[in-house]
Amino acid sequence: MNQAFLTPSYWASLAVVGVLVAAILLVAWRAAPEERTVTGAAYRPLLTTGLTLLGLLLPFSGAALLYVLRLGRQADAGFLLAALTLYPAVLICAVWALAGSLRYADEDDILVFKGSAAWAYPGAYAAVYVLLVSAIVLTALFFVLRADLVMRPPVATVPATATLSRQPIRIGDSKATVLELWGKPDSVSTAAGYMYYSRPDTLIAVSVTPRGTVRSVLVGALP
Repeated sequence: MNQAFLTPSYWASLAVVGVLVAAILLVAWRAAPEERTVTGAAYRPLLTTGLTLLGLLLPFSGAALLYVLRLGRQADAGFLLAALTLYPAVLICAVWALAGSLRYADEDDILVFKGSAAWAYPGAYAAVYVLLVSAIVLTALFFVLRADLVMRPPVATVPATATLSRQPIRIGDSKATVLELWGKPDSVSTAAGYMYYSRPDTLIAVSVTPRGTVRSVLVGALP
């Protein structure tokens, strides 16, 4: 992952959300009765709604992150990546809470949570929405605070150019042709098979095969 995304905003966002979820679970544990009863009709719809929201938000956030990566910009997209990091946690909590609704349901679809289940499942239930709301807020923060990252068009770069004032040579020309057109090289690398021609702003390296024909011509830098 590009280090531009693993910024302090990413770690700070996850830390804040982690504290919120821990606080929710602590409250659920401290306030849990010995037995908690709820109907399946009231328990499951909100969880399925949470999963539906997850299915809508995940592609949107993922597409936004891929777009930023495609732009190749070194900028702070930590909020967006933090939101994407929360979605697996939402899925795990929601599926686990739904599984509990099947495990503890009686014949009349009444859910009876006892003991540790009296706070664990309601806690996971609440965590789903804390994580979803946090992901929405983080995604919104990215688009509000880092709008220039997405909206600003990429800056076009001008490719470097070099002007050659010598007669052209072609791949496959003989070494004798190169010497006839360009003269004696400034230096030669026999082991690598290069002939070097230099001028004040350009270095040209002509690669010659063992048979004495031109393999390639490199301009601007040593190979």
